[in-house]
Amino acid sequence: MIETKNYKEENKAEKKRRSQTSSKLTLSSKAQSLGDSWLKQVNEYFNGMVSLKRNDLINVILEGLNEKLSSELLERIKTEKLTDKEKAKWIYKQMLDAESKGAEVDFNELVKTAQGPSKRKSTTRKSKTEASHSTHKKSAEFSNDPLKKQQ
Repeated sequence: MIETKNYKEENKAEKKRRSQTSSKLTLSSKAQSLGDSWLKQVNEYFNGMVSLKRNDLINVILEGLNEKLSSELLERIKTEKLTDKEKAKWIYKQMLDAESKGAEVDFNELVKTAQGPSKRKSTTRKSKTEASHSTHKKSAEFSNDPLKKQQ
């Protein structure tokens, strides 16, 4: 009886290992539809002479792409998939890893890294007196009154 239990546990562990290294993909319904459309195009183009399965077609397409992803695609992934919850989990994991190694990590730096580089450029603020002077100058410059422009 003990041998059976060990066998079952080993079998479970083996299945788990296999599922992590599986090369099968699960496609979204949109991706499946695209694949079917592409297969139809291939079939029409070659008048049915080439028989491809969806996996074969996807392999041909993927193998024809660059190894390096474009910045536009990476930004799209960031927009669609990177949530605040994912960022928080990453920060937590980094802190646990540092703690287990006896290292110190700056929480604020982790937050900055998780947020990524700011797309907004920092601008210096004008003092109130500078702002009021420049406003008066601009209003005089854009006025239709020719006397104000001469001042």
